[in-house]
Amino acid sequence: MASKYPERKVGLVTFTDTIDIVGDGHLPNTSIGGENLENYDFIMKNGLACATTQFTKSVKEVSENLKQKVNNLRPLGSTALGPGLLTAIALAGEGSLGS
Repeated sequence: MASKYPERKVGLVTFTDTIDIVGDGHLPNTSIGGENLENYDFIMKNGLACATTQFTKSVKEVSENLKQKVNNLRPLGSTALGPGLLTAIALAGEGSLGS
C-alpha cells in the first residue's frame, strides 16, 4: 500500500479484553476497557474523536512503524470482537469514501 497509494491513511485497532486504537502509530495508543466495552455511545464517540487525532499521517510516513507494531502483536486472553469492530467502523466512517 505504501508504494501504490503512498498518500492514503492507514491505521490499526487491536482488541483483546481491551480495545487499543494504535491509529497510524505516531501517538500513544488510546485504550478502551472495563465497563466501557459495553457502552455503545462511549465506543462510538471515542472512535470518532480518535479519527481526527490518531489518523493524520500518510502510509508512506508511518508504514515502517506500523509494520513493527503488527510484528510485535501477540495473542492475549479473550477478545472484545464486537466493541473492536464498532471502534474500527466508527474510525473508518470518518474517512473518505471507500474507507
